[in-house]
Amino acid sequence: MGRSDRRRNLIRVFCTSVVLSLLGTSLGGIANAGAPVAGAKNPSIVSDWNAISVATAVGDTTKAPPELPLYLAFVQAAVYDAVVGIKGRYQPYRFNGHAPSGSSAEAAVAAAAHAILETYFPYAQSALDGDLSASLSAIPNGPSKTSGVRFGERVARRIVNLRVNDGRNAAILFSKPAAPGVWRPTPPAFGSMAVPWLAAVTPLLVRSATQFARRPHPRSVPCDTPATSPR
Repeated sequence: MGRSDRRRNLIRVFCTSVVLSLLGTSLGGIANAGAPVAGAKNPSIVSDWNAISVATAVGDTTKAPPELPLYLAFVQAAVYDAVVGIKGRYQPYRFNGHAPSGSSAEAAVAAAAHAILETYFPYAQSALDGDLSASLSAIPNGPSKTSGVRFGERVARRIVNLRVNDGRNAAILFSKPAAPGVWRPTPPAFGSMAVPWLAAVTPLLVRSATQFARRPHPRSVPCDTPATSPR
């Protein structure tokens, strides 16, 4: 394995570990908090589909590692809204609909995650279908399961539609001339920037990518400026 291959693998491992920690503290927290999925027979289905999502994303060789957390965030959003739309008690993210009373939250979680993943990772369709079948087989058949699946798919479609034309894969190139503080290709590959369009993608939560940018440094006070004596 060459240096560039090792570097790519290290980047993938790093991104995966970061995503896992983020997922564990967000959706995993939903499952274990006892609020949105209280009474669910299998709250671990959230973390199960977190793991499926990460494995699916990392296995896609057509996407660069820096963009993977974006698609995993779509899964998070869909699963969250699916659960809140059934159990309530929390403000929804981008979907204000409600599932029929008695709908299965577990079925909604599996269906929502599956629908997002098959949309953005079509290479894994067969494996994802198998994962969905396995998840749903553990849920008793009936109206609760059926309505849960339909609601989860409905929420996922909402998220997918919201992210149409959000700037992903836009024809943006990094063309700034080399200068101190400006990104530049590094050895040994000296490759171009992987996903320069990522900076222009519509954020999921903040208003803009520069919302929390640092303010300009205050001007220095000249040395000959007399100090003001406190009174």
